[in-house]
Amino acid sequence: MGLSRKEYISLLFLKGRVKQLPVIGSILIFIWWRLKKVIYPFYYLMGYYPLRITCPPESYSPVAPSDLIEGVSLNLRKISSPGESCLASEIDYSEEAFKRIFKDLIEPPGKMERKSWEFVKVIQGLEKLGCLKQNARGLGVGSGCEKPLYYFASHCTEIVGIDLYASDHPDWVHTANSDILANPSKYAPFSYPTERLVLRHMDATQMSLPDESFDFVFSFSAIEHFGSRDNIRKTMNEIQRVLKPNGIAAITTELIITKGASHHEYFTFPELNEVMIQTPGLQLIGDLNLALNESDLAHVIDLQKNVATDVSIIFKHGSMAFTPVVLFLRKAPKNV
Repeated sequence: MGLSRKEYISLLFLKGRVKQLPVIGSILIFIWWRLKKVIYPFYYLMGYYPLRITCPPESYSPVAPSDLIEGVSLNLRKISSPGESCLASEIDYSEEAFKRIFKDLIEPPGKMERKSWEFVKVIQGLEKLGCLKQNARGLGVGSGCEKPLYYFASHCTEIVGIDLYASDHPDWVHTANSDILANPSKYAPFSYPTERLVLRHMDATQMSLPDESFDFVFSFSAIEHFGSRDNIRKTMNEIQRVLKPNGIAAITTELIITKGASHHEYFTFPELNEVMIQTPGLQLIGDLNLALNESDLAHVIDLQKNVATDVSIIFKHGSMAFTPVVLFLRKAPKNV
């Protein structure tokens, strides 16, 4: 998950700083970009790895507790249990089991950011719920080129990943490039049993997959980008259809946590409840933990000030703040 030279320049010389020092700035960042490839592996072997790339202070825009939606409790967020549906929080990075999976999955330097949190929480939850076993089959929905595909393939008998893969879409070149369909090993972060991973170009709203054929389904902040609330409902119904009885769906998406805000992709809590949690045939495992801590609200990246969206967990655009939420749902048993 290391940044490219161009991304380092964008991140560290924000707001015209590159324009002020175009040559010197580029040279310094180029040297650091090369040097870190030597330094970080030594840090990593010694058990140290940086969790955050510091953003300029002006990039942060704290959220006031009074702006939070009803149900979000403050300073009650503890390390979440594996398999617990909850909001993202920095505190989870302090838990030893979380850090072990994080280090296994994320190449140095690891970043405390939304995707890494989603990956680890879903892996922890599926493991706790008994899904990661040698005779299990899993399905990744909108899974692109994501690293958990390879992690799950190393722990299960078969993993199928579906997406609308494309190589000519500017947003998908790095995340869901169609090249992966022919060369999945090219995108693998580590060795894995190649015969266990099957990738297919497929519309998630109309899956050409048999009923009750998967022990678990996973999806990482993809479902909100499926075009409409109706498409999301169709996808959730398809997930329910292809899951075996008692099968598990582990899904992350974006929840708006400030009052009076709405977005065509991100969910308000009533929308999350109606469109996803209340899907017929699926039931949320336990309660949804909506607790956060003051440290979470202090480290909110304002997207109007900083476009480096991969160096924090909570984001803000105008008056709207949003953060990942992970949901664990179980399909009803056959006799229900």
